[in-house]
Amino acid sequence: MQLFLWWHGVVNGNVNPNMLIRSLAFLSSAFFLNVVIAAAQQPAPSAVTQAVLAGKLIDVRSGEVRTHAYILIAGDRIQSIAAAAPSGIPRKWVFHVSRATTTGPAT
Repeated sequence: MQLFLWWHGVVNGNVNPNMLIRSLAFLSSAFFLNVVIAAAQQPAPSAVTQAVLAGKLIDVRSGEVRTHAYILIAGDRIQSIAAAAPSGIPRKWVFHVSRATTTGPAT
């Protein structure tokens, strides 16, 4: 309602200075609040929670075949491919499929 009254005053040429200040303060605080909420909703980078040890990994983008590669998983997504065993992951969360050939993305 305040915005309508402010705009009506601008169109008719009679602007109330107090209404103008209050309207600008309201709009700027609403904008600031939206920026803060949007920044707070950005997901934090996930830590690696699981790893899969592949005997052979075929990189489907380059056609390269890697042997003894670790597929590092964060949450429900592949985070990266590594040549060495990841640190900080309990042994029960490292799955061995070393007799299998898998496909994966390039890192």
